[in-house]
This record gives sequence, structure tokens and C-alpha cells, in this order.
Amino acid sequence: MKKFISLLVLIAVVLGMGIITVSSDRMVREDIPVMLEEDATAQGLVKLGILKGTGEGLELERNITRAEAVALIFRVHYENIGAIGMPSPEFTDLDNHWAYKEVTAAKKMGIVEGVGGGMFEPDRIVTGREFAKMLMSTLGYKDITIENVYEKALDAQLLTNNFTMAVVVENMTLLRSDAARILWGVFLAKTPDGVMYKDKLIEAGKFTEEDYYGTLYMEEYNFKE
Repeated sequence: MKKFISLLVLIAVVLGMGIITVSSDRMVREDIPVMLEEDATAQGLVKLGILKGTGEGLELERNITRAEAVALIFRVHYENIGAIGMPSPEFTDLDNHWAYKEVTAAKKMGIVEGVGGGMFEPDRIVTGREFAKMLMSTLGYKDITIENVYEKALDAQLLTNNFTMAVVVENMTLLRSDAARILWGVFLAKTPDGVMYKDKLIEAGKFTEEDYYGTLYMEEYNFKE
């Protein structure tokens, strides 16, 4: 009963975010609004410690780089980056870069790939398909490519609304707002063995069931009963 009620609440929360009906393959950048800081998705990610602001706030309107995308992904990864140690250099354009450890560890774990010539291009704006590919690898999927990631992400239920579908299928350059919407979907996405990723995070000790209250779950529900 607990899991059944949890699922119903998750569905209600997702539906409450406002699923739009415009076909995602007809959308352009201007059709996708920037998420407001008070949006439930943004505040939920803040509460979980995944989305962090600066002196300028959450900066949801700003583009997100490939390095920043990797840093975000480690906040939802079930493994602790500290346990990976310091892998040997993988890319030549990461010397003295703030994200050296995150990107190098992500390469070792198979989450990211380079762009050729030993380069990663950490400060280039990440695209929808690149970000989705990183998250699908985080979920545990293999043989994900830029070409097949959209269909694979749909199958895994990573893309929860037409906004996230559009930025991935059209491979748009991402805003922090877009990344936040896609990141929200990772909790509800299914791993290759059919487990909801939020439960894998609980099993790994990354979050507890209570951490999801007021974010994925409505606070008034007591799922222990």
C-alpha cells in the first residue's frame, strides 16, 4: 500500500507541474519558458541540495556548460565522487580547471566522453542530447549515443514533459532551467532493471525517504504507515 500511494502522489506531482500539449517536435527555443525560482521543481531541487544558487540567485536563465552539467549529475549519482579517488588525466583541456576531478571521474565511470583530440570542451554550452546521454549513463544504461538517446530516454521515462522532450529531440543548447527540468525526471526514471532511480538513491544512502517529502512527495503523507 505504501508504494502504491507513493506512486499515486508522484503521478499527481508530475501532472501538477503542467504538462503542455504542444507537440515537442514543433517547439523552438522561444516556446520554452525559463523556469521561475519559486517553481516547485526548482525549489524541490534546492531542498535536495542538487540545484544551488550564487549571489545572483539560481540563475535559471543562464546557459549551462558541459563542466557544470557534470557537476550537477554527480549530485544525483548514487556513487560518492570522493570514493573514486583522483583518476589520471583524460583530457588535455582540463588543466587547472575547477571541474577537473568531476569530469575526469565521470570519464572513468563512463558518464561522459570527449569531443576528439583528447579534448572535453568543459566551458562549451551543453546540449540537450549531451545532457540526456550523461543522465542515461548515470541511470546505468549502456550503448547510449547522441543519435539514440532521445528514444532511449523516452523509454526510461526520463523526459517527463514536452519541454524536456523538445530540448532533447532538437538538441538545443541548454539553460540551467532546462537542466533542472530534465534532472527532476531522473528521480522518476527507470533503471535498466526496472527500479525507479529515486529508490536506488535511497538504497545507496544518498537520500532518505523523508528527503523526498515536500518535493517528490506531498508532506502530509506518512509513507511509513
